[in-house]
Amino acid sequence: MAIRLTNDVVKVEGKWHTWRAYLVADDPEELKNVNQVEYVLHPSFKNPIVAVKDSENNFEIIRTGWGTFNLKA
Repeated sequence: MAIRLTNDVVKVEGKWHTWRAYLVADDPEELKNVNQVEYVLHPSFKNPIVAVKDSENNFEIIRTGWGTFNLKA
C-alpha cells in the first residue's frame, strides 16, 4: 500500500501562507481502505489535532498560518 501525505502552499500576505495537506496513492482504490486521517499540527494552532473523514477530497485539510513545522498524519 503506497499512500503518501503531501501538501501545497500559497503565500497570502507578509509571513502568512495558506496551505493544504492531503493523501495521494499510487492506486486511488487504496484510499478506500482509509477511514480517517488525524493531522497533528503545530501546538500554536487553536485546535492542533484535526480528524478528517472526508474521503471525497483525499482527506484534505486547509489552514492559514505563518512559519513552518513538521506535519504529522
